[in-house]
Amino acid sequence: MSRVMKDSGIEWVGKIPEDWDMSRLSWIVEEVNEKNKPIKTDKVLSLMKDIGVIPYDEKGDIGNKSKENLEDYKIAYKNTIVINSMNVIIGSVGLSKYFGAVSPVYYVYKTLSGKANIEYLNYIFQTKEFQQELKKYGKGIMEIRLRITSSDIKKNFVPFPNITIQSKIASFLDEKCEIIDEQIENNKKSIELLEEYKKSLTKKTIATGKLIRLKYVFNKFGSGTTPNSNNNKYYYDGIYNWIQSGDINGSFIDYTTKKITEFAIQNCKSLNYYFSPFIVIAMYGASVGNFSISNINAYTNQACCVMTHTKENMKFLFYSIGTTKEKIMSFALGGTQPNINRNVLRNLKIQVPPIEEQKEIVDYLDDKCYKIDKVIEYRKQIIEKLEEYKKSLIYEAVTGKIEV
Repeated sequence: MSRVMKDSGIEWVGKIPEDWDMSRLSWIVEEVNEKNKPIKTDKVLSLMKDIGVIPYDEKGDIGNKSKENLEDYKIAYKNTIVINSMNVIIGSVGLSKYFGAVSPVYYVYKTLSGKANIEYLNYIFQTKEFQQELKKYGKGIMEIRLRITSSDIKKNFVPFPNITIQSKIASFLDEKCEIIDEQIENNKKSIELLEEYKKSLTKKTIATGKLIRLKYVFNKFGSGTTPNSNNNKYYYDGIYNWIQSGDINGSFIDYTTKKITEFAIQNCKSLNYYFSPFIVIAMYGASVGNFSISNINAYTNQACCVMTHTKENMKFLFYSIGTTKEKIMSFALGGTQPNINRNVLRNLKIQVPPIEEQKEIVDYLDDKCYKIDKVIEYRKQIIEKLEEYKKSLIYEAVTGKIEV
């Protein structure tokens, strides 16, 4: 027999089972706003989007660096929900399995005694529907960095069955999500293996020819600049391609995430225009060491090193430079934001066989890499579908649209 449903009165929730209630979060959770002063723990915790709360030393070289003064941190207890006030709307929220210290920009919530199952509430926070609901309270300029106040979060209503049903839903989702996460992880490992195989194949195929410094291969090395980001005239309604380091993807650049205007070109004399094809390497930023070959004419920002004007096969040079990424990164300077000096790139040696052999190598690698890339793309599509299924399953379970 189908369940009797009723209108929840909240748009993002929709209908809920007839015997469920809706509850304002402020009635069932309270904020833990406890400073780590005096020092109670030296275990720093980090919150990763779509991953959750993990020890800071496990996250690797991603995101912001932790503060040196641990007294500036907040305490997060085991079985509390940790929320990034700046990124909650894109999934930076998770249940802590640790006792530790978290960033002062995070909120930490615990349940009011006996009123709710913390795992169930955490799953509500994981739904993209609830995250989008919080977006309306955001304050700030950048959409992905909107700050949500704790009071605005807690004023929201959420589906609230009795605690027995909450626990049952949480257990159901724990089991199902574990299976889905395992499948996602298996596909990610397959992608890693395929990427390694492609890298090995390319390196082995190109291991011929003379070693020549890039400054003798390319006649022009260039860069660019960033127009004044405080003036919308530089970006609105732009039609000119502008490559930033984030556009450098290890493959081909066929479009740019941002375009600049005629006003920007006229007012920024440091902007340089490059005709395709050309090779571009990220010299600093999150994409440092990444390389691409551009299929479009474009301007670039200052984080890009452009290499162009050569008598060699540009596609071959793209493949050859790609085999040297580890060596390039070994010259990177700096800590959390390493950078590569353009002179290092100019003096980098690559294998350069005769031009006829270059064409044969390109034809061979194009064929092999195309087949590998097709499998990689298929694996990525599987991951995307699994992630969407997981989100849908969580939403339907916490709103009672499926009975568990």
